Amino acid sequence: MRKKEPVSIKRQTIYALVPFLDLYAAYKVMKFILYFTIIVPITIGVSYALEMVFPISDIGRLTLEAFSALSYNSIATCAITIPIAVYLIRNWSKKWNEKLKTTQL
Repeated sequence: MRKKEPVSIKRQTIYALVPFLDLYAAYKVMKFILYFTIIVPITIGVSYALEMVFPISDIGRLTLEAFSALSYNSIATCAITIPIAVYLIRNWSKKWNEKLKTTQL
């Protein structure tokens, strides 16, 4: 089990902005499984919904049209999920630090 110590909110926010480091940030505040069960369905749902709006035609042949649709979908998915990730990680990190302060008193 990892050592319980306060986390840096600024560093946690930066971790939340970078894909895969957000998982580490959630792990540091012991919310990995909850974070994973929230973020993965949101990402899959957003990707699926955007696929309906910008369909990727002929995935076997990467045409300019398919590449631009893939780019739109990736950028839009990140634009929606990253703010959610930042909100969750910052909120949990603040609560984590406060919880540790009250247990040390």
